[in-house]
Amino acid sequence: MDLADLPPAVIDLEASGFGRGSYPIEVGFVLPDGATYCTLIHPAPHWTHWDPDAENLHHILPLEPQGDNIGLAEKRPSQDSNQHGGYGNA
Repeated sequence: MDLADLPPAVIDLEASGFGRGSYPIEVGFVLPDGATYCTLIHPAPHWTHWDPDAENLHHILPLEPQGDNIGLAEKRPSQDSNQHGGYGNA
């Protein structure tokens, strides 16, 4: 099957706020074959910005030490989706 015949990969990111000082808190994706991945991202100690307006939009509460570290969270989508075209939001 030609890549042009497949639906695109889609990646979704959620952040702690809008603009400067915000950091990623969740990443998820779906691939053309239907495979999915989603994880919360463990905040680094210096990531402290939290915007209640962003929380009202994504409904994710401020995170305590949980979720994948940013290195693991960023590797998984690129490893799984590098064979596909795709779309995302930020």
